[in-house]
Amino acid sequence: MIYESSRISKDLSERLSVRFMKLRFTLQMLEDAHLPRYKNSALRGGMGQMLIAGNCILDRRCGDRQKQKAKKADIDEQIVPANDFFGDEAPGNNGIKEGGGSASGENAQKICRKLATYNLCPYEEECIVRRLMYAKFRIQPPFASEGDSIGYSVFCPDYNEDVPAGYLLRFELTLFGRLLVHLNPILQAFHALGQAGLGAEHARFRIVAIENSRREPILDGTNIYLSRYVPETLESYVLRRLPHLSEKLTLRFRTPATLKHEREFLEHFDPEVILSACARRLYMLDCFEGIDQPQVAVGEVMDEGENEENRVLHIPVPRLVSETSIHTIIPRYSSTQSTRINLHGIRGGVELAEVSEETRILLAVGEVMQIGKNVSMGFGKYNIVDTK
Repeated sequence: MIYESSRISKDLSERLSVRFMKLRFTLQMLEDAHLPRYKNSALRGGMGQMLIAGNCILDRRCGDRQKQKAKKADIDEQIVPANDFFGDEAPGNNGIKEGGGSASGENAQKICRKLATYNLCPYEEECIVRRLMYAKFRIQPPFASEGDSIGYSVFCPDYNEDVPAGYLLRFELTLFGRLLVHLNPILQAFHALGQAGLGAEHARFRIVAIENSRREPILDGTNIYLSRYVPETLESYVLRRLPHLSEKLTLRFRTPATLKHEREFLEHFDPEVILSACARRLYMLDCFEGIDQPQVAVGEVMDEGENEENRVLHIPVPRLVSETSIHTIIPRYSSTQSTRINLHGIRGGVELAEVSEETRILLAVGEVMQIGKNVSMGFGKYNIVDTK
């Protein structure tokens, strides 16, 4: 059964035009291996490391992005004197012609080395690693950092640690927007990761299959079927999902969700905060795609001053029947910051009643997007179960 598209309002339909593709990977372990219990971070980090190893032409030292930006800001503000930074190649010296002339090849190499000592990269704007791992928004949300990872999410439901050779490990990688064009470098990165090994124990594997959301093979052995690599939109997903959802629903969080309310991290699930996280994530993806629409409001009454040009879509909050929450800590190693950190969140379930049609749409979209912080590392994944 397909939901009637005419039932979705024009305002909401435009917000749901975000493109995405869910890829289901099946990996086969090549030897007995010890894997990390929480594999999302290892898969995401391994993909990034292999992208750097296969594409970086400088020194493969991206460094901490915030420090990198801070140093660049210092240079832009001339806190670092031009002569100290460039040496003999400073603008106006003989190394670089005044009036925008280009430097010689030798001087250009010196500048690149200088940039590297300041943890900067002269190729950052065209770097495929940056375009994949830290893709920029087309419209910058006021609350989001420039380096936020928004174009992909990883979800691995497998928590086994000691596995034998031949073991099949499955995970999902969801790509959004313009990251959809980067299928080939992503496949190459995971192929290289299989040779290098996953996690601290470097567990080697091979990719045996990749399927689309309809369980059709995209990669089968060595054959790639690009005709089955067909992106869909959030709206098309909603149209398939809504016929199976009623006004009584249960959300089951399969990975921890890191949710904030009034600057405090939640210790228990709250329907309004969950919906706000869905609305926030949808707004960020809209900005990523360049869809200029205001963020959906949750639990608010329409202002009298709103008109057709600035009208905000309002989503009612359902009634909370019950909730269970378990505080969860997931350790991970950050290669960017060269330190071990703990990620916090809550797992469990939320039973809801009196769920309106608009609310069901937003919750259904959240199934695809994942919500809260640390989404790119697998957090905020939930499934909806109809409990009517």
